[in-house]
Amino acid sequence: MTDIKDTLESLKASSDMLQESSDQISELTSSIDEFSNQANLLALNAMIEVAKVGTSGKALSELAEEISTLATKSAGVASGIGEIVQSVREKESDD
Repeated sequence: MTDIKDTLESLKASSDMLQESSDQISELTSSIDEFSNQANLLALNAMIEVAKVGTSGKALSELAEEISTLATKSAGVASGIGEIVQSVREKESDD
């Protein structure tokens, strides 16, 4: 009987730790998404400035496009991590 109780307590502790880790991952993912949005805004602002300068701003335009691409990829990674965390949470609640 003690073995079952110990096992259940261990499972509960593991579940609590998994939930805490999941919450921390969600917070980090949210931060990545926020950074991605900020990078997209910076890239957009750079593109606006390039439009003002004309052809002499071609290098800045390319940089802005690369920043925008990186921001989009970062948002995709954050979304993928969020989906994994959600899947783990759903599986845990089903058990």
